[in-house]
Amino acid sequence: MSCRTDGCFCAVVLVVLAGTVLICLEVFRNSLEYARSDLPDRVPADTEQRFGASFGVAWASLAVYVGVGISMFLLSGKRKGERAYSDKEAAENEPVHLGRM
Repeated sequence: MSCRTDGCFCAVVLVVLAGTVLICLEVFRNSLEYARSDLPDRVPADTEQRFGASFGVAWASLAVYVGVGISMFLLSGKRKGERAYSDKEAAENEPVHLGRM
């Protein structure tokens, strides 16, 4: 499978975006665990910490970014030749040679 120009770029951007969301989620989770275990003055022992709805929404957005990135990479090719929807589209997608031959 070859990498198509526009669709491949957008897919890579979405997967990189999903990676940054994953990094932010893990840094947030690890910072809370570190504060809980190693900084007893900052977080008292009798307090309860929970991840709220925003943490779940962030994980859902991560899944959406990965899913859209993969589907865009797989489905964003040009329809050439017999795979084109019409004869006009097939003719438009043929290479154009400019200059002297």
